[in-house]
Amino acid sequence: MTLLSRIAAAAALSVAALSAQAATVTLNTYYNGWYSGASHLVGNTNTITGFYTGSEYRSFYAFNLPAVAAGETILSASITFLAGNGANRGAYADKHLSLFDYTGSIDALTSGNGGVAAFADLGSGASYGSTVVNGLNASMSAVTVQLTSAALKDLLDAGANRFVIGAALQDPFVSNREETLWSASGANPAARLTLVTGQAIPEPGSVALLGAAALAFGLAGRRRKAK
Repeated sequence: MTLLSRIAAAAALSVAALSAQAATVTLNTYYNGWYSGASHLVGNTNTITGFYTGSEYRSFYAFNLPAVAAGETILSASITFLAGNGANRGAYADKHLSLFDYTGSIDALTSGNGGVAAFADLGSGASYGSTVVNGLNASMSAVTVQLTSAALKDLLDAGANRFVIGAALQDPFVSNREETLWSASGANPAARLTLVTGQAIPEPGSVALLGAAALAFGLAGRRRKAK
């Protein structure tokens, strides 16, 4: 085996070893609900999201995060909205769902005291992901969204604390009909967060640079011996 081949094999084994050490953690919401304007009914775990009777509804999903071990990071994360929780209703064949960070008070949000500020926060700010949901006028199927790098950073920075993800439709507002996801829902938990944690895996470019450096040192050593 050539020196270059040995270096490439060693790099691949290192990356594989880091991948093998990854752990998966699954968390259910401890509370979920909706805001419409300044309104949230405490204890109402309906997560209706969209437009109904001339008002917009945005939903929230609250989790208790575990601590991530020292020296590790969150490699990937996804949120799954559980199947059978309400219905997809309206005339839009496809509904465009976006997820956002929540930066306000979680106590105020869950106690119904978040007001208009909480409603606005649930549908704006850093993007945590998006997807298109179809299945018009049918019971909701499971919907999984891969979370963005911004979400991964915020999840890691949050530590072992509470964490909220907001959800809103990005379709044109309608006032004369219902256009909603999770209409007539009420499940708690309504969503599941999946975190994959472990040591940071080097980017392919970093592995290539490491291999090139090792190769350069190896060639330099051979030249010295040849002299």
